[in-house]
Amino acid sequence: LQDRQRPWQRRGMNGLEPAVADWFLASWSVCAPRFQVAMGNVSVGCPCVRESVRSPGALSVPELPHAHHEQGVVGARGLMQEDGDGADGCTSLDLQAQGAQPGSPLPPAASGASPLAADALREALRPLLAGHPDKLFVDCTASKAATAQWILGQLSPKGRLKVFASSPRTLAQAQQLACEDARLEALPQRLGDGASSASADAPPEPARAVVVDMAALDPAVPSAGGDEDAEVSASVSVTEWLQFTTAAELSWVISTYGIMYDALLCERVAEVMLLRQEENGPFTSIGQIAAVLEELSPDFELEWPFLCAEWLWRAISVFLHRTTHQLRTSLEWAFEHLEMNGHCLVVCVRKWEVEAVRSFVEDHQESSPIMRSLLGCERLAELYPLLSGSRGYAVQLAASPVQCEGRALLQVLQKVPCESPTAKVRTSSAVASLELVEPQAPAFGASLSEMPSICDASKVGEDAEWNPAELEELERLKENILLRKEELKTGGLSLSQQKKDPQLAKWVSRINQMFKRGAAYKEKIDARCRDRIHVPVLLSEAVQALLAPGSDKLYVDCTFGRGGHTKLILSKLSASGRLKAFDVDPLAVQVGHSLAQSDPRFEIIHRPFGEIAAAIAEPVAGVLLDTGVSTPQLRDASRGFSYNHKREGPLDLRMDQSVGLPASAWLQTVGTAELAWVLFTCGHSLDRTVATRVAEGILQWQRKHGPFSSTCQFAGALDELMPDFAQEYPRLSLPQIVFAALRTFLNREMEQLATVLQGAFDRLEMHGRVVVVTFAKWEPVVVRRFLRDHEEPRADCMAFLPSMRLEELYPGISGGYAVLRVGKIQRPTFEEVSANGRSRSATLHVLEKVPHEWPVMRSSEQQPVRPPGWGSMAATARLVEPPAPPPRAL
Repeated sequence: LQDRQRPWQRRGMNGLEPAVADWFLASWSVCAPRFQVAMGNVSVGCPCVRESVRSPGALSVPELPHAHHEQGVVGARGLMQEDGDGADGCTSLDLQAQGAQPGSPLPPAASGASPLAADALREALRPLLAGHPDKLFVDCTASKAATAQWILGQLSPKGRLKVFASSPRTLAQAQQLACEDARLEALPQRLGDGASSASADAPPEPARAVVVDMAALDPAVPSAGGDEDAEVSASVSVTEWLQFTTAAELSWVISTYGIMYDALLCERVAEVMLLRQEENGPFTSIGQIAAVLEELSPDFELEWPFLCAEWLWRAISVFLHRTTHQLRTSLEWAFEHLEMNGHCLVVCVRKWEVEAVRSFVEDHQESSPIMRSLLGCERLAELYPLLSGSRGYAVQLAASPVQCEGRALLQVLQKVPCESPTAKVRTSSAVASLELVEPQAPAFGASLSEMPSICDASKVGEDAEWNPAELEELERLKENILLRKEELKTGGLSLSQQKKDPQLAKWVSRINQMFKRGAAYKEKIDARCRDRIHVPVLLSEAVQALLAPGSDKLYVDCTFGRGGHTKLILSKLSASGRLKAFDVDPLAVQVGHSLAQSDPRFEIIHRPFGEIAAAIAEPVAGVLLDTGVSTPQLRDASRGFSYNHKREGPLDLRMDQSVGLPASAWLQTVGTAELAWVLFTCGHSLDRTVATRVAEGILQWQRKHGPFSSTCQFAGALDELMPDFAQEYPRLSLPQIVFAALRTFLNREMEQLATVLQGAFDRLEMHGRVVVVTFAKWEPVVVRRFLRDHEEPRADCMAFLPSMRLEELYPGISGGYAVLRVGKIQRPTFEEVSANGRSRSATLHVLEKVPHEWPVMRSSEQQPVRPPGWGSMAATARLVEPPAPPPRAL
């Protein structure tokens, strides 16, 4: 192991070869004791290894279950991470499971950032130190003497470094280093207490850069022998707090600071933990919490493979240590003491840390010039809290966030002068500006004659004759284009440079709009879209899981598209097997009718898939759902799905253009609170503040310039509203998020998905399956909520939980069937993502209808009709934020 450590690091720690990993896991139980003695501290983080041992003489490593090797749960990756805390470096071992979802937190590991996170931090500090070697630098979360030594090595003799240390060992190391180098000042303070270090008599010296490394504050899991050097900043311990908390408060802590973003599942864990505490006494060890999780493991082991006792302990510790408040206070202090154009470098490890930093940036963010021109001072101050104060500075992202090894995220924030005028605003008005209101979705079949008229670009497909005014406008546009080209050519611009001219592009766009109409154009587009090929995602995996009940039964494809899944299903069905498909797209229905004529086993139904229970009366063996948008729909400019400037078309976004309202017409009927609700609920990673700002900007732009007539016009306005959006979300764009949110709402996709799941299981025969391929962020949430509402509890939960509480935690216990997840959530392979980039966010969920194993609870009262996802929504409403205990003085 020692011989192989250096080659792993030279390869950039991208992981082990599969053969080496298999050998490593097989020989771990033999090599662990000797390796522990040689390296000092070994921390094992794995779903099946739930112990962290610090004492070299008391090492005990559980044997890894053989089933994990057969199913490929344990990934072929072992990271050897050097830690420079002590003279003899510590080493942490991280065994990561392949079943983890991208973006999910890592398994428990020793505290401290990974080497690659430290390298990224140093690379970001290097130009700041090189340009200003005689300035003051501050490290608010000092944990490594090597980092302080490296910074001191980059500073000039006039430069200074201030370090905040909270644990006794780190403080002793920093003070020893300060005795050797006068440029270093070590202060015994924890994160968020930096303000107390400033003298009341003399003004504080401005710092050039401040470092906040949250990975260095990761609370270490208590070992059997304890850790005398660990910081204890909370006034109560985890054991003490668990004795007087409630299930609603504990579930709030787990859902906020844990890795499970599922309110109902968090409530189950909290309820069982507190009940076991009443029976067996207080929790005094990690093993007792692990035993509770073992009881509930069937509920979460396929979705959250990394959930273990260490994660729950860390979530409670983060709450008790008030780490969120400390992070916010530390950022406030850092920017108050930064010099203008100074930088703050923040390393985040968990989701709540990223959200806290993002919330701080949004509260100190300056509006764009287009927003200042559209909104008044008071409205700007409501949406941008920075403008209602007198700080005189703004916060912006200096660069795009850097993803480091171990899923650590490095964000570089910069303090810049504030250019917007300040305005006074009432607090109640600012709070009311962020209130969201759910709008009423346009009913299918609404008439366009009831809506205000919009631009002629929406008349795609109508037989519109050329009137004299349009012919005159066309000739005038052509003449202007020729004159403008000659003018640009005389100025020395090439043909490619001429195409970028804004005025020329505007005239060309108008001519394209005038020609994109009429029956002939619509027929041309329809023929082109019918010939385009759509590549289904997770094709073989989905069909294989769907046809498990047998090949001679009835199956349903709820999203026909262009028949990719359908054709493969028909090829595997027997002569007696049958297949029905749903789709609302008229072009897809035409393709389906052609296929039905060639194969009598197939039938296409032109109805929304949410009406599956009404359209099909006989029992079915399996239902397939592919919630993605097909390639022909995206490439058809007349549908308005694409925000690409090369596919300019009317702003429509409807799957079936014969019903409902186009997006351009619907935007004229809503207010800011309603549009913000759509962007916040149906969008991707848009929080409440940003959603409200975008909604206000869209509607104000529409009032000033008129209704949006085309997709390019709408996308261009969105880019102008928030030009810095790409820095915060490097892989996304604001038009992409807004287009997807409007399409989801106008086609009622969330309602349709929840309805089709319920209708499909009502029509499924026992042990039938529903296979769902999801793409958007909200789609797996709907699937998970349906699963939670129809899960069945284990026998031990039935024994000690009261009947009323049992029905709250397991709402489907009084139903006629239970729902079981089959296998893990599947994702596309690397080869499929390389061949089809649109498949990168896809996930495959397989649900099975099973009978109840225990007697069904029948209430004497008639059960009310509950909406889909009712159990999870009720659990969310029951969450209660507990009061955080005051911190303990150092």
